[in-house]
Amino acid sequence: MKNLRQFVISIFILAVLIGTGTAETYCNTLPEWNDLKDSRYGSYTKNDATQIVTDNKINVRTGPGTSYEKTFQLNAGDKVVVLEENKATLKAEGAVAHWYKIECDKGIGYLCARWLSNNWQQGDIDGDGKDEYLAVQFFNDIPPDYEGDWPEDDGYSYWVGNCLYINDGEISVHKEIRVSKESDNEILGFSGFDILDNAGFIPAVSLIAVMRSARYGSGSSQEVQLYYYKPASGTFEKITQFGCGWEVSDCDYATVYLPGGRLEVCSGPSQFISSEHEGKNHLLINKRHFEGSWDAVPPRADSDKNENWIWNGTEFLRKAE
Repeated sequence: MKNLRQFVISIFILAVLIGTGTAETYCNTLPEWNDLKDSRYGSYTKNDATQIVTDNKINVRTGPGTSYEKTFQLNAGDKVVVLEENKATLKAEGAVAHWYKIECDKGIGYLCARWLSNNWQQGDIDGDGKDEYLAVQFFNDIPPDYEGDWPEDDGYSYWVGNCLYINDGEISVHKEIRVSKESDNEILGFSGFDILDNAGFIPAVSLIAVMRSARYGSGSSQEVQLYYYKPASGTFEKITQFGCGWEVSDCDYATVYLPGGRLEVCSGPSQFISSEHEGKNHLLINKRHFEGSWDAVPPRADSDKNENWIWNGTEFLRKAE
């Protein structure tokens, strides 16, 4: 975990430099932020009490603090259910987080959210027959108990995040999976990701779809990034990215078609549907622009703008239009 600690320290330094210069860094990844984030710029948390542990040999205690007795330990990939938040905090590895009362197979106790994430997915990413995990944590200088409108011009820094890959208890940080805010005028909050380990490619390859979204008035926009995992190098390689969204009646919609089915990513929570699919080792991103309501998406047409990719067993290659 030395590399993880070094990366978290660098995140802490970055947050201080771009913030007020005296602000604390907070690990903001748990449910208290759902209402605030959902109402403004999308969400980087889930309305789900089930969390995943992001490090090994993490102590669970009888109360919300390090002075309380240790009861048992949890490791990366273990799942817990959050029962309630406690206002007590702990600063660890460069960031402050609340304590939570949790329940798991080993019992009930208190665990600091510095080592929890509730934005995670699992799947057989490396094709070894066992599930691995991707989990995201976020850091900024906005206190977890902040009340009021989302701060914009009052000296607070925007969040930065890291993506953790948990494979049989080993944890690595993958900065190439981009989940942080862009340094432009549009705030795209991380809204989730999908692991597609049943996409139907031969030889098998796992795809990861990362979604980042923004809401503004009556409209919304979403950016989708597609990655695939290379077991030989242990890296996530980017295939492409595309956007979709709507403003009043002007809409852009996209569907990802795979050999094993299709992935709907633009009309709400992403959904993998196995009833419609493309040909062998073919990845198609179908883009449709139309006028109308969001719930009246037209079917595919010859006039659609598409991206075509072929999996050659080693990498994805884009076909000429």
